[in-house]
Amino acid sequence: MGIFLLDLLAKRYAEYRLKEKESRQLAGGAVILHRLENPGTALGFLSGHGKAVLRGTFLVLAVLSVYFLHLIRRPGRTGEKLGLALLLGGGWNNWADRAVKGSVTDYISFRSRWRRIRRIVFNLSDFAIFAGSVLAALCHDRRRS
Repeated sequence: MGIFLLDLLAKRYAEYRLKEKESRQLAGGAVILHRLENPGTALGFLSGHGKAVLRGTFLVLAVLSVYFLHLIRRPGRTGEKLGLALLLGGGWNNWADRAVKGSVTDYISFRSRWRRIRRIVFNLSDFAIFAGSVLAALCHDRRRS
């Protein structure tokens, strides 16, 4: 829930304080705030298929949510639970953004000597999805599922 609310507030800040494609530098220019509306999935993939992306991500998040509810009642497996909580918090936040507005607000990038890295604009939910996916995958114990 914390990831959901924190990113929701950050997205609304970006929407109200930054014009589309405007940027502001933070931390000596190492972090850059942008406002970019992404109608697709990560890195803008499937941008022309909004309804399919909305339905597909809903299905994946619903299945993972059911698994999480099953898992949360079991003792232990803290790493996997934390990973799924991060993934689901970020995933549902991006899904809600897409369902309401038809796009996801991305707002942060990093200075890098590599142009491809500089061009990627993220949001907090994206970080949570990535970190949660890695953590859940690394901590998943198939023998006890």
